[in-house]
Amino acid sequence: MEEHSNRGRGSGKKRRNRRGRGNAQPPNDRDIQTPTFYQQEQGASAQYSDTRASANQRGRGRQGNGRGRNQSRNAGMTFEDLAEFSQAAPSPVPDDPSYPIGAFAVPPAEEEPQIGSEGDVEDIAAELEKKVVLPARRTKELVDRPDNGGTIGNPIQLYTNHFEVKFSLGSAFQYDIKINPEGSDKKIPRELRWKIFTQLVSKHSDIFKTPQRTLLPVFDGEANFYTAAKLTLPKYRQVLKFEETGRESRNFVIVIAFACQINMAFDKYLRDHCRTFQMADALRVLDTAIKNRSWESTIHSSRHVFGAGCPTQDISDNLQIWTGHQASFRPCWKITLNLDVSFKTFFKRQTALELLAATLGFEQVPASLSRPQIKKFIDVVKGLKIKTNHLGYERKQIVKKIIDKTALTHVFENNNQRVNVRDYFRQMYNINLNYPNLPLFEVGGKGNALPMEICWIMEQVNEHKLTPRQQQEMIRASARPPHERKRMIENVMRNSNFDNDRYLKEFGITVSKQLMDIDGRVLPVPGITEMRGESGLGKYELKNVQKYNKPSDMPDFCIIAPSRSSNQGEAFHFIQELFKTARYKGLNWDANKGDFNNQLNNLRDIQKCVNHYINQGMKLLFWILPFRDASQWYKKIKYFCDGRIMSQCVQQKLVRQPRPDALQNIVLKLNIKLGGTSTTLRKEENAIYKEIFNRPFMIIGADVTHPSPSQKQMPSYAGVVASLNRGLSQYGGLLRCQISKEELIVDLQSMVTKLLKRFADGNNGRFPEKIIYYRDGVSEGQFYYVLAYELDAIQKACMNIHALDYQPAITIITVQKRHHTRFFPKDRGVGKSGNIPAGTVVDKKVVDPFYYDFFLCSHEGIQGTSRPSHYYVLYDDSNFSSDYIQLFTYHICYTYGRCARSVSYPPPTYYAHHLCMRARHYQDEYLEMTDNQSLFSGSSISSGEEKRFRENMQSLLMGRDCSIDMDKMMYYI
Repeated sequence: MEEHSNRGRGSGKKRRNRRGRGNAQPPNDRDIQTPTFYQQEQGASAQYSDTRASANQRGRGRQGNGRGRNQSRNAGMTFEDLAEFSQAAPSPVPDDPSYPIGAFAVPPAEEEPQIGSEGDVEDIAAELEKKVVLPARRTKELVDRPDNGGTIGNPIQLYTNHFEVKFSLGSAFQYDIKINPEGSDKKIPRELRWKIFTQLVSKHSDIFKTPQRTLLPVFDGEANFYTAAKLTLPKYRQVLKFEETGRESRNFVIVIAFACQINMAFDKYLRDHCRTFQMADALRVLDTAIKNRSWESTIHSSRHVFGAGCPTQDISDNLQIWTGHQASFRPCWKITLNLDVSFKTFFKRQTALELLAATLGFEQVPASLSRPQIKKFIDVVKGLKIKTNHLGYERKQIVKKIIDKTALTHVFENNNQRVNVRDYFRQMYNINLNYPNLPLFEVGGKGNALPMEICWIMEQVNEHKLTPRQQQEMIRASARPPHERKRMIENVMRNSNFDNDRYLKEFGITVSKQLMDIDGRVLPVPGITEMRGESGLGKYELKNVQKYNKPSDMPDFCIIAPSRSSNQGEAFHFIQELFKTARYKGLNWDANKGDFNNQLNNLRDIQKCVNHYINQGMKLLFWILPFRDASQWYKKIKYFCDGRIMSQCVQQKLVRQPRPDALQNIVLKLNIKLGGTSTTLRKEENAIYKEIFNRPFMIIGADVTHPSPSQKQMPSYAGVVASLNRGLSQYGGLLRCQISKEELIVDLQSMVTKLLKRFADGNNGRFPEKIIYYRDGVSEGQFYYVLAYELDAIQKACMNIHALDYQPAITIITVQKRHHTRFFPKDRGVGKSGNIPAGTVVDKKVVDPFYYDFFLCSHEGIQGTSRPSHYYVLYDDSNFSSDYIQLFTYHICYTYGRCARSVSYPPPTYYAHHLCMRARHYQDEYLEMTDNQSLFSGSSISSGEEKRFRENMQSLLMGRDCSIDMDKMMYYI
């Protein structure tokens, strides 16, 4: 088997996959399948949704690093490679000799589809049922690092929360283990599997004996364990009598079989720059070993560990914030242990009635519940682990839903007699229910009904979305300044006592006690038009602005104060202050164009109010949100306004006490909403901007948001935005609905096609010559999928414009925020928090040895410890240097349209995220208006209902695309 060994860095070699030029190396036959939109023409039939589910399940398993078995790699497919398929797909270019085929000519405008027709609904249904399909072979390669890293910027000395690791074990041995109840194939909970395995090791240690010693296995909690030497048994089957305090003993059948030998030669893997399945398996051995520490006395949530007696803090709604840590081994230039502190919200141990009262805001438990109260409580308790003691022992179960019956009305058959739940518990268990009019929990696979008052909520991680109040409490608890976070990490390392850990010793793992030191660079700040940059602080001074780059006009507007949230005097005083701030920026906004309305008192009347002002020809509505239910007002306002009339929401507190900084940010944002340009990069500052200002250039940002665990029936939403002007200030955005948990953007091709046409409409018919695609929310295991499927989609969108005549250079960069690498300044740091300065970039030592990646902290850390963004360059037709990509990525972070600061990752990805969140608002409002209780409650629904809901949401989203004016497309910021 030939190993893939050409992922080295700093070699200076000419990279492959530049539109098919250059030679491609033969693939590792374990490399993954990757998707292409030409799959059907090639006759392949593998479905991405099936293979990816196993490949990326919890980031583990044999395909967890994004590569699969028994496939091969060929040369990169590029625009020239697509020619053979041009006859298979209908050409979008009319067969007309007079049609302009120049590289950047605009094709004739296509008639926009009218949403709502029968044919259109069928098209939407077909679109939503699309499956992302994988080809038989991988068609594209990740790009190599083009140089030895960047050189621009001032040096800075840093610490990082990585610890060096040494190994003495040559090989580990993997075994498959299957644990089932005797006479059943039923899967048992992870916690029970762990207890059974622990009992197996203690009671049957003879099976782990070798001629030299007794081995200490490490168990992954699923279906594998690892040993430091090979066991003598070829295959093992044992019926274990499992004993548990307070319960009768149970028999479990345990079957063990040898799986494979794993080479732990990390030095060879890293030296040869060879990321293979063997290395992924070796890393999994390390992670399993470190997770086996004190398993029974801790709560594990993914890689996060919360030990008994860990610090806790009570917050609202009977939740707690727990402080723990996470530890994982990372392949850098050496193998390191990444150790960080973790903060998560937990349900504390309490009765179900106590949680009910806290959730609904009652001081005492209510005697009964209304339907809205039941719905609110369902959103909290669905999926929670509970325990009961009425059977004489402790039994743990999971709440499936709340049924619409009480202990008095729920009747069932028991010993040939009809009995209700209240009488049953009195007769069988001598329990008199005090709240018989409360609804019941449905638990377990058989759908048993339990009264709430006999149930206890177990300590467990809260998987639900936090309320705004809980988010504030979480930020206050977890925002630790860098010196304090560094001290906490050092304490975790000291208290973990890795030197004496028997599992780490068993596998020859030694961990350094000192944080690694590392060299970074601080990039220069950009020039912002008409503004003065303040070096290293990630912000620019608005007070020195004479005028914005492109001022907008203020249309007729109305100020609406729902529920009399403000009187007319307050409202117009706020508008006068706002417009005075605007005049300082060169905006001639006229306050006399405004009207005032404080007669709206009910959420249900928002639609009627919006329709009224649209019919009057009003173009902008200012909404003063009331203190009470502000988030509900905001969602409804955006649902009825977006795509129809521009809206700007303002908090009531700000109207009463206008703050200059807040007014400046509103003016900044409102100018962009109304089609103006507030900030652009100054092209004289750096030679790299010639790529932007001297030729058509587009930046695309993309993100996908998924439903929470408590809303599994809900779809996922994909948001894509693209810059439409040279100043990179105006971004057109599109939203699409797709099958739940689908990470790839299924409809990306048609979305990019529309955005390319919008770009040409605003740039004298010219299309972009270069495209940089920033993709948010993609893990390492999905890189090849994104590279193959989404790159193909962008290329095909370009072909839809002018077939093979239009071939822009494409660069694909992913952005990750959910990682645990932190940097701490050796010196004092900057600002009150003492963080690393904005513009700090790291591309040595702790970066990935196999990919082209870097860390960039582009924002000023105001509170807590700054978290840098982790960027991976997957594909690059433009042969950009490390300096170019790092500097350009940092500088565009200063062009964010909502504040006068540099933000933590590129504005296009921020905007795509805002779009996805807006789709969630639309969904919530649509569900509430249609009163779809089954989808609200999360109870099981048919596939037909789920499909119809997706079709309706897709129709809603596509309908808004067609109604948005070209010059006012940034309604979502």
